[in-house]
Amino acid sequence: MNLYELTGQYLEIQRMIDDGVPIEQLRDTLEEIESGLEEKAANILYLITNLNGDIEKIKAEEKRLSEKRKGAENTIESLKNYLVENMSAQGKTKIDTGVIACTIISPRPVLVLTDEAKVPDQFKKITVNSSIDKKELLAYLKEMPEGEAVEGATIGQSKIGLKIK
Repeated sequence: MNLYELTGQYLEIQRMIDDGVPIEQLRDTLEEIESGLEEKAANILYLITNLNGDIEKIKAEEKRLSEKRKGAENTIESLKNYLVENMSAQGKTKIDTGVIACTIISPRPVLVLTDEAKVPDQFKKITVNSSIDKKELLAYLKEMPEGEAVEGATIGQSKIGLKIK
């Protein structure tokens, strides 16, 4: 197999990843490629590097879209306030164009807390949250004498990882 064909196959794998093809199908395709382990590993590492770059671009786009959404929400709120002010100034509580309508609704009571510490206990809910200090428990389990155990916890092994430089 020549370099041009190998390049084409790895570009096809990149396209499959972009299209969201299941990992099993990607593995099958990778196994079909006739090249040595070193060459396959290098090309897979290039794919991983490209995907990491894609992830950063996607995160940036998510942030941009989030900011755009927040801007649109703020614009909607401003336009609503503008419309309410103008309707109120003219003494109108309802506008109906036949296609779209709006009505000014009366304000409803809302709670405003000025100092939570001064609120009587009868209105407070007491909640207790607990969490396990995993670092401390792991350290204890590592130092624990042979034969002793902590019910509900053992030492296991993390999955094998891959460091890419």
